[in-house]
Amino acid sequence: MTPEARRELDKRHSEALSLAMNQTVNPNKTYSAKLFRIAVHVRRGDKVALHEARPVSASRFIAALKTIADQLNPPDNKTSSKGDDGVVYLVHLFTDGAEVLQEFKDALQAPEAAGLFGNSTVHLDFRFAGYRPDKGFDETLVNEAFWQLLVDLKMMVESDAFLGSQSSNVGVTACYLRVHHRCFNVEHRTLSWHPANSKVA
Repeated sequence: MTPEARRELDKRHSEALSLAMNQTVNPNKTYSAKLFRIAVHVRRGDKVALHEARPVSASRFIAALKTIADQLNPPDNKTSSKGDDGVVYLVHLFTDGAEVLQEFKDALQAPEAAGLFGNSTVHLDFRFAGYRPDKGFDETLVNEAFWQLLVDLKMMVESDAFLGSQSSNVGVTACYLRVHHRCFNVEHRTLSWHPANSKVA
């Protein structure tokens, strides 16, 4: 990547992250604990429509998020004193399915999710993946889609944890780029995904 391209990527990434923070985390509220960023990639679109992979339900992702949250902030480290707002989890939700955001909101509000994250707060940053222009070849659209993909991958790599599936090329790519970071596979029951040796354990 050229220095100019690197600067452009860093600029776009910084703008996207600032927007996510401003839109999801209350800037006027003082949080008493750390904020964790978790990147979640949910593959739908043609992958599911063409029956190449089965869709993973939002409830399974939420259950996986709980496991990740406990690893990022173990129960022994959590405080329950009066007035403590708990840990804040900013979930960057990357998907090519427009319906996914509402599915996640519904799953978080479902009875079985009640109290799942204790007194912590979960914020959803919805990032729709428009990587495939559907109205023929347009150089401007393709160029913007390319930059969006790079920015999304950078956010996935640099978040505190990443949750995806091995049925998605984007998910696999993000996990390989995160060799020294926490990475989880929602399609495996233990949720632990080790990209260095391409195995789940």
